[in-house]
Amino acid sequence: MLCNGLVRGTQIKLERGKRIQQKWRMEKWNAGTYSDVRMEFSEDEDGLAKLVLTQTGIPAEHRYETEEHWRRVILERMKVVLGIGTARYI
Repeated sequence: MLCNGLVRGTQIKLERGKRIQQKWRMEKWNAGTYSDVRMEFSEDEDGLAKLVLTQTGIPAEHRYETEEHWRRVILERMKVVLGIGTARYI
């Protein structure tokens, strides 16, 4: 559980330093509805870490709030923890 129980998830695949795959659902979603979350990690030619985050299977009526949750709750907090001044969302 994350975010005081608003998000539930299950690990599907872990590849150290490369990939995390999880099934996630928001508490508001219909019972049994899960999305697929994939985080892929790499390093660019300058040695900078790169994270590619993909989430599929989000119910259409919850897409905007899910994207906002990622931005405000997860990615912004990661920036603070990592000491990054700006984040680029693509």
